[in-house]
Formats: sequence, C-alpha cells, structure tokens
Amino acid sequence: MSTVTKSGRTRSSRPRTSRSAAGPRRASAPGKAGRARARERKPRFRGSPRQRLAAVMPLLERHFGTIRPPETASVLEKAVYLVLREGAGEPAGSRALASLREAFIDWNEVRASRPVELAVMMGAGARGPAQRRMLETARRVKDFIDQVYGDRNDTSLEFLLEQKTRERLEYLEDLEDLGLHNAYALAQWLSDEDKLVAVSPGMAKAAQRLGLVDSAAVTKVRVSLSALQKEPTGLVALQAHLTQLGELEESRWPPSLQEFVD
Repeated sequence: MSTVTKSGRTRSSRPRTSRSAAGPRRASAPGKAGRARARERKPRFRGSPRQRLAAVMPLLERHFGTIRPPETASVLEKAVYLVLREGAGEPAGSRALASLREAFIDWNEVRASRPVELAVMMGAGARGPAQRRMLETARRVKDFIDQVYGDRNDTSLEFLLEQKTRERLEYLEDLEDLGLHNAYALAQWLSDEDKLVAVSPGMAKAAQRLGLVDSAAVTKVRVSLSALQKEPTGLVALQAHLTQLGELEESRWPPSLQEFVD
C-alpha cells in the first residue's frame, strides 16, 4: 500500500524495520593484529607461590644472568663478581674475575688501568656486541673501585663485615656503578643468613605482581619469601633478580614473565 506526498512522489506506507527488529548485527571478524595478540597471550600460571618461584627464577636468570657466588673471602671481589656476571651469567663472571686476579697485582692496579685493557683481559676473543658489553662492564668495574678508593683511600671493603645490614646498605646504595640490586645482593651475601635480611620497595612490588606474595608490604614480603627459599646462595640470587626487576617499569619486564603477572 502507498500514499502520495505533497511533492507528488509515491511513498510506501509499509512500516520500516528497525535494526533491532531485523536481528543483531553480525560481529566483524578480528583483524590480523587481534588474532596475533590472541595467539601470543599465554594462560595465567595457576600454581602455588613455591611453584611460581621455581618457574620464575630460571626466567630471571636467563634475562639478568645466573649467580653462583664463587669462593672468595674478599668483600670487594664479591662486589666485582656481581657486576661481572650481569648479562653474561655465572661462567663468564667467574672467568672474568679469575682473569683480573691473575693479570693484575691487586685491585688498585685494576683501578689504575684503562677500561679497554681490562676488557681485553676479561673477555679475550670477544667480538661485536659481546666485546662492547665487556668494555662497558670493564668501565663499571673501574669506576666502582675508583669510588670505593675515593671514599676510603683504599680499595678494601672489609669494614662492611663489622657493620649491620642497614649500615651496609646505606653505604652500598651510594655506589652508583654497583647498582641497587647488587647492593642488596651483596648485603645478603655478607650476612650468610638463611632468610632475607632486607627487601627494597621495588622488590616487594615485583614479588607481589608475580604472585609470589599476597601483599607488597616490605615486612610481609621478607617473611613470605624467606619461607620459600632457605639456601643462602639462592637468597643472594633472589635478592639480585627481584630487586633489579623492581627497578624496571613493568612494560620493560621480560615477555616470558607475562603469564605470572597478576
């Protein structure tokens, strides 16, 4: 049925069908980017805090470098080792430390040497990115020892053995080329405790985001993580890796940790 308008046009009198009456609009298929994100998104890890820690630590070691503290009585050598193993891991860190011990009379001679000389001794045969990384590490080691010498007129850090953890951290945190994560790791190493002796706010937040603890309160994190890891060497590694992770923006965390983030 139709009617005639004033303008003379014929218009159908059949009622219009609304979109809702005609049925829901078909959803469009996801684009390539959406499908790629769906494929990359891993299911959340559903394990206990102890199981999470066992799964997370190898990923952190792969990203930050393994830590297997070598036998040494020297506090300075322990600190130097922590810097040397970054990125390269335990075997390279221990080899570089042994090379410096053998090539130089003492750590004061290391301090007086050029970074390029140190890099050659630390990583003989290194090329390309590995060579550049070794040179940067050599610069850090030299500058770190320089700062210790400038503060104390000595390259020894043995005085830290007579101090309590808080005093140690107050001094070590000011050593820029050591790094906050290594400062906490060294304080843990010197304590030889079977529990965490200190936790930084960044470490506490990282532990909570990874589902290792329920709260980011520093005291609670120290107690909870200490119950999960009792071995002194493991505690040194835990300190270093979680503190370093806590120093980073979450957007810069290793993608492999995505499934653990709550």
